Amino acid sequence: MEMLSGATPPPRRLAAIRGIPTVCAVCVSVLCAAAATAQAQRPPRAVAVIDATAAPASDADVSDLAGRLEGQLERESDLVLVVSDRRFALVGAIPDDERPVLVEARAALGRARDALARFDSKAAVDSAGAAIDRLVSLTPTAEVTALIADLALVRGLAELGAGAAPEAGRSFGLVHRLAPERTLDPARYLPEVVAAFAAAGAAADMTTLDVTVPGGAEVWVDGADVGPAPASIQVAPGLHCVTITADRLVTQGELATVPASGASLTLEPVEASRTTLLQRQRRRLAAATDDATAAAAVSELLRMIGGQDAIVVGRDGDGQLVTRIYSGRGGWVGEPHPTEGRDVDTIIKPLRPIKPVAPPDDGDGKVVAPPPPPEPWYRRRWVQASIGGTVVAGLLTSVVIALTRDPGHSTVDMTGFP
Repeated sequence: MEMLSGATPPPRRLAAIRGIPTVCAVCVSVLCAAAATAQAQRPPRAVAVIDATAAPASDADVSDLAGRLEGQLERESDLVLVVSDRRFALVGAIPDDERPVLVEARAALGRARDALARFDSKAAVDSAGAAIDRLVSLTPTAEVTALIADLALVRGLAELGAGAAPEAGRSFGLVHRLAPERTLDPARYLPEVVAAFAAAGAAADMTTLDVTVPGGAEVWVDGADVGPAPASIQVAPGLHCVTITADRLVTQGELATVPASGASLTLEPVEASRTTLLQRQRRRLAAATDDATAAAAVSELLRMIGGQDAIVVGRDGDGQLVTRIYSGRGGWVGEPHPTEGRDVDTIIKPLRPIKPVAPPDDGDGKVVAPPPPPEPWYRRRWVQASIGGTVVAGLLTSVVIALTRDPGHSTVDMTGFP
């Protein structure tokens, strides 16, 4: 068999092919060096300590452990404690700003009832009305709604006793909207009072209440969530409790009078303080019933304070002191671990980066045994860089072969074929 001409590549093509290993080695070296440089220049992870108890009274054990963890983080070389001017919002008690308003409203209800018993209608109306105006700016919980209904009933009774039947009808109508099941006992109230209260709950033609909040918020009417603003709601004419809520806003509201022709109401939003926002997220964390919700609350807290990872300190269902690790890399929160028998160094350890272990020697500088791998081989940066280099080299090889191949020659003897 005679080899056809052109079967031997010219010298310049041989040189190009022989240079492929050198190109591959250079690519791998560059990638490895870049990975090593990135690893060395990576800043320490910013870690926050978060109290998950979120109670009006501080938990001494939780606060003490949180303080010791923060002290240890300040001494770490590969981790850094998130320094925040709102640290007090992350650890310790969360004041319940709404509870004092509720307590005062209940006291006002007692004063209004006492004034009603003395036939002092004006004092009863004033006490009940002032309390309603304060309560309508609280989060519309079942407790708040029921208390407003009690106050509106007392005010209606006082207005009816003072001869102000239309005003009494509006107050009684608000009671029916807040507490539809409410009735008056004929054995305790005069027939005309029972009749007036029942008449206020009779069906009426509906009208429209338009609520606007610049920037948007959630709108509540008479204790029910009616959706985001702007909202257009069909309501009965009369008094209505309108409240707006949002994660970023101060809760506020207004007692609106809606005529038969309808009404428009605009509430100006007030931005909540940064402390309030952090405390709201802590409450969400404390109320979380699953890991996904807890992780979302911690993630938002870290975003607000500029952190990456977190140590969550709290108590489990049995009241035992526990910690949980939140990883910003994966966005997950670990299982709760009891703190009994574990010091702060052990608790923080999962957050520390893995460092290479020096091989042991026999005293003369000779290695006794290779150290165990700090992590799986396929996760090592040099392996990942080598794989990347191999891919690059393969691509370069394909390009070189494509460029140096002579498509017009073959070493196959074609003379035996027709």
